[in-house]
This record gives sequence, C-alpha cells and structure tokens, in this order.
Amino acid sequence: MPILLTTALSMIGFAYAHWSESIFINGTVNMGSLTVVFSTYEPPMCWDKDDLTKDVAETTCWYDNLVTDPHTSKEGYTKMWVVISNGYPSYWVHCTFILQNIGTIPAMIDSLVFSDPEGKLTWVSVTSNSGYFVDGAGKPIINIEVVNNVPYQLDPCSKNKMEIDIDLKQDALECHTYHFEVGIVYEQWN
Repeated sequence: MPILLTTALSMIGFAYAHWSESIFINGTVNMGSLTVVFSTYEPPMCWDKDDLTKDVAETTCWYDNLVTDPHTSKEGYTKMWVVISNGYPSYWVHCTFILQNIGTIPAMIDSLVFSDPEGKLTWVSVTSNSGYFVDGAGKPIINIEVVNNVPYQLDPCSKNKMEIDIDLKQDALECHTYHFEVGIVYEQWN
C-alpha cells in the first residue's frame, strides 16, 4: 500500500509538472557604474598669468559635492568652483585639476560645462574646448579655453590632468568678483 501510494503521487506530480506552463527563475544582475569626478588625488590650482607687478586680483578654486561610486567605493567631486576677486580687463588665469573615472565602465569625456550660479552671466559654448560668458547685453566678459583636447576616453581607475585658461575681456568690470561653476559632461564609451 505505501509503495502504491508513493507511485501514484509521483505520477501525479510528474503529470502536473509536465503540463504546467510556468517556470520561475530568480537571479541577480550586477551592472557597472559610470562615475567621472574631479579627483581627490590633487586639489585644483589656479594662478595669475599676468605680470606679478599688478598684484591686484586673486583667483581661488575648490571642489564641491562629494560623491561615492556604489561599486568601487571611491570618492570624488562633481563640481569645481572658480572665484576671481577684484578682477580687471585683460586679467589672465591658468587652472589645473584632475579628472578621474572612479566607476567600472570606460567613459568618454565630451566637454566641460561652465555656469554662473547667480544667472548674471550666460555661457556660450563655441567648441567642446572653448567658450565665453556674456553679460545681459551680450558683451563678452570671460573667455575660457580648455587647453587639453576634448573629447577623449577615460578608462576606469584612470586620471587625466586638465588645464583651462581664463581671460577677463575688455567689457569685464574692474574691482568686481566673478565666480562660476565647472561641471563635467561625459557618457559611456562604446
């Protein structure tokens, strides 16, 4: 009797499994991360390119908005600030900083983007390597040129030193403070 019951139940179970149309599979897919930042490896540096006898203006720069990549646990910043205090027309500044891919996917650095947080100046992009800020009347105020060639590929765990030149144009105000934000435009490299 127990053998007969076991045989009958296994036949019913086999028939049910054979005629059933549902199958359930559970799984997990881990994707990579795409995170390009201003590197914590080295702080940004900005200095006058003008004749040092005109020690009037001062430029400072720093990183902001710390993020952590979810896959690598590496950290970096998504913004860089540049402040030109007591600027004047024809004042030149050179800045260096490091971009780093802290993610796990190769990235294509398309360009740097510049913006005025107060909205008084508007960024006009000429190429991926240059552009300028204009005031409300459309007069050029600050010219910015990326010294390095953009776009370029940045592999995971790689760093690249970047440089920008900043030139206050003739319509820039004297004894004025200009500040702007620098961001990174990037996408997955194919």
